[in-house]
Amino acid sequence: GPEYVGEKGLVVMWCYVQGFLAITILGSRPLFRTLCGSHRKAWPVGIGYALSMLQTVWFVCGCILTLAGDEGFGMVPPGCRKGEWGDNTAYWVVRDICIVWIGMVCLTAIVTWVIGCQQLWWVRAAWLRARQKKLWRQQAQERG
Repeated sequence: GPEYVGEKGLVVMWCYVQGFLAITILGSRPLFRTLCGSHRKAWPVGIGYALSMLQTVWFVCGCILTLAGDEGFGMVPPGCRKGEWGDNTAYWVVRDICIVWIGMVCLTAIVTWVIGCQQLWWVRAAWLRARQKKLWRQQAQERG
Protein backbone atom coordinates (compact mmCIF):
# COMPACT_ATOMS: atom_id res chain seq x y z
CA GLY A 1 0.00 0.00 0.00
CA PRO A 2 2.71 2.66 0.64
CA GLU A 3 3.46 3.00 -3.09
CA TYR A 4 0.00 4.57 -3.52
CA VAL A 5 0.12 6.94 -0.55
CA GLY A 6 1.60 10.40 -0.08
CA GLU A 7 2.90 13.14 -2.28
CA LYS A 8 5.19 10.74 -4.12
CA GLY A 9 2.59 7.99 -4.40
CA LEU A 10 1.33 6.40 -7.59
CA VAL A 11 -2.05 8.18 -7.53
CA VAL A 12 -0.52 11.65 -7.17
CA MET A 13 2.06 10.84 -9.83
CA TRP A 14 -0.79 9.93 -12.21
CA CYS A 15 -2.36 13.35 -11.56
CA TYR A 16 0.94 15.14 -12.28
CA VAL A 17 1.53 13.31 -15.55
CA GLN A 18 -2.10 13.75 -16.64
CA GLY A 19 -1.95 17.48 -15.91
CA PHE A 20 1.34 17.82 -17.79
CA LEU A 21 -0.06 15.96 -20.82
CA ALA A 22 -3.26 18.02 -20.85
CA ILE A 23 -1.39 21.31 -20.72
CA THR A 24 1.17 20.11 -23.28
CA ILE A 25 -1.52 18.97 -25.72
CA LEU A 26 -3.44 22.23 -25.35
CA GLY A 27 -0.33 24.34 -25.76
CA SER A 28 1.45 22.29 -28.41
CA ARG A 29 -0.60 23.34 -31.43
CA PRO A 30 -0.12 27.12 -31.12
CA LEU A 31 3.49 26.63 -30.01
CA PHE A 32 4.31 24.41 -32.99
CA ARG A 33 2.58 26.82 -35.39
CA THR A 34 4.67 29.64 -33.99
CA LEU A 35 7.91 27.66 -34.16
CA CYS A 36 7.23 26.20 -37.62
CA GLY A 37 5.64 29.24 -39.18
CA SER A 38 3.02 26.98 -40.73
CA HIS A 39 0.36 24.52 -39.67
CA ARG A 40 0.89 22.44 -42.80
CA LYS A 41 4.06 20.68 -41.71
CA ALA A 42 3.70 17.02 -40.79
CA TRP A 43 5.93 16.67 -37.73
CA PRO A 44 3.88 18.93 -35.41
CA VAL A 45 0.79 16.89 -36.27
CA GLY A 46 2.73 13.70 -35.57
CA ILE A 47 3.88 15.01 -32.19
CA GLY A 48 0.30 16.00 -31.37
CA TYR A 49 -0.96 12.53 -32.25
CA ALA A 50 1.83 10.90 -30.23
CA LEU A 51 0.95 13.03 -27.19
CA SER A 52 -2.73 12.19 -27.62
CA MET A 53 -1.96 8.47 -27.81
CA LEU A 54 0.22 8.73 -24.71
CA GLN A 55 -2.60 10.53 -22.89
CA THR A 56 -5.07 7.83 -23.95
CA VAL A 57 -2.78 5.08 -22.64
CA TRP A 58 -2.36 7.09 -19.43
CA PHE A 59 -6.14 7.42 -19.06
CA VAL A 60 -6.52 3.66 -19.46
CA CYS A 61 -3.89 3.15 -16.74
CA GLY A 62 -5.80 5.56 -14.49
CA CYS A 63 -9.04 3.70 -15.13
CA ILE A 64 -7.41 0.40 -14.23
CA LEU A 65 -5.83 2.01 -11.18
CA THR A 66 -9.06 3.45 -9.78
CA LEU A 67 -12.09 1.72 -11.28
CA ALA A 68 -11.17 -1.97 -11.35
CA GLY A 69 -12.27 -2.79 -7.80
CA ASP A 70 -10.64 -4.40 -4.79
CA GLU A 71 -9.03 -7.32 -6.63
CA GLY A 72 -6.60 -7.45 -9.50
CA PHE A 73 -3.49 -5.85 -10.91
CA GLY A 74 -2.45 -2.35 -9.89
CA MET A 75 -5.54 -1.50 -7.87
CA VAL A 76 -5.56 1.16 -5.19
CA PRO A 77 -5.91 -0.55 -1.79
CA PRO A 78 -9.20 0.00 0.12
CA GLY A 79 -7.36 1.85 2.91
CA CYS A 80 -6.14 4.45 0.43
CA ARG A 81 -9.54 4.80 -1.26
CA LYS A 82 -11.39 5.24 2.05
CA GLY A 83 -8.87 7.74 3.40
CA GLU A 84 -7.69 5.52 6.26
CA TRP A 85 -4.05 6.10 5.30
CA GLY A 86 -4.32 9.87 4.90
CA ASP A 87 -5.82 12.34 2.47
CA ASN A 88 -7.46 10.50 -0.43
CA THR A 89 -8.27 13.58 -2.55
CA ALA A 90 -5.83 12.53 -5.30
CA TYR A 91 -7.59 9.18 -5.61
CA TRP A 92 -10.99 10.86 -6.01
CA VAL A 93 -9.57 13.30 -8.58
CA VAL A 94 -8.14 10.45 -10.67
CA ARG A 95 -11.37 8.48 -10.33
CA ASP A 96 -13.57 11.42 -11.37
CA ILE A 97 -11.32 12.33 -14.30
CA CYS A 98 -11.46 8.73 -15.53
CA ILE A 99 -15.25 8.54 -15.19
CA VAL A 100 -15.66 11.77 -17.18
CA TRP A 101 -13.17 10.52 -19.78
CA ILE A 102 -15.00 7.23 -20.21
CA GLY A 103 -18.27 9.14 -20.56
CA MET A 104 -16.78 11.43 -23.21
CA VAL A 105 -15.31 8.49 -25.14
CA CYS A 106 -18.72 6.78 -25.15
CA LEU A 107 -20.46 9.99 -26.21
CA THR A 108 -17.92 10.52 -29.00
CA ALA A 109 -18.40 6.94 -30.19
CA ILE A 110 -22.19 7.35 -30.27
CA VAL A 111 -22.04 10.68 -32.12
CA THR A 112 -19.51 9.25 -34.60
CA TRP A 113 -21.74 6.24 -35.22
CA VAL A 114 -24.79 8.47 -35.81
CA ILE A 115 -22.84 10.71 -38.21
CA GLY A 116 -21.48 7.64 -40.01
CA CYS A 117 -24.99 6.22 -40.43
CA GLN A 118 -26.19 9.58 -41.75
CA GLN A 119 -23.32 9.71 -44.24
CA LEU A 120 -24.05 6.17 -45.42
CA TRP A 121 -27.72 7.09 -45.86
CA TRP A 122 -26.74 10.12 -47.98
CA VAL A 123 -24.36 8.04 -50.09
CA ARG A 124 -27.03 5.39 -50.62
CA ALA A 125 -29.62 8.04 -51.54
CA ALA A 126 -27.24 9.66 -54.04
CA TRP A 127 -26.44 6.27 -55.54
CA LEU A 128 -30.15 5.45 -55.91
CA ARG A 129 -30.82 8.86 -57.54
CA ALA A 130 -27.97 8.30 -60.01
CA ARG A 131 -29.24 4.81 -60.77
CA GLN A 132 -32.79 6.12 -61.30
CA LYS A 133 -31.54 8.85 -63.66
CA LYS A 134 -29.64 6.23 -65.66
CA LEU A 135 -32.80 4.09 -65.95
CA TRP A 136 -34.83 7.14 -67.08
CA ARG A 137 -32.25 7.93 -69.77
CA GLN A 138 -32.30 4.33 -70.99
CA GLN A 139 -36.12 4.36 -71.13
CA ALA A 140 -36.11 7.67 -72.99
CA GLN A 141 -33.63 6.32 -75.56
CA GLU A 142 -35.73 3.18 -76.06
CA ARG A 143 -38.86 5.27 -76.69
CA GLY A 144 -37.38 7.80 -78.90
